[in-house]
Amino acid sequence: MVLAGDNMESLPPERQTLLSRLLPPTGQAARFDDTSCRVGRISFPDRLELCLLNWSDESDDVVVAQPGTYHISDFWTGEDLGGRSGLAQVKGLPPHSTRLLVASLQ
Repeated sequence: MVLAGDNMESLPPERQTLLSRLLPPTGQAARFDDTSCRVGRISFPDRLELCLLNWSDESDDVVVAQPGTYHISDFWTGEDLGGRSGLAQVKGLPPHSTRLLVASLQ
């Protein structure tokens, strides 16, 4: 079940698409790398979802070490962020924000 406070009858198509990315629910929670809760990982057979959080009052760069070669995209927008090997870096994550990336093994 996904709860949304949106009026579904008047929701624009792009918002419906965004909301549909949550369905079906996976039932899996992120496992964080450490107690700072800045990098969380959700493992699936075909991909790894990386939950990046900036808890600070300033923009921050987040670096994620991940063995192997993989292709990264933004979960919400579908933006193709290219291939990576060993490290993924997000520069300038805004204060008090999150980003959800999908890393597909190549």
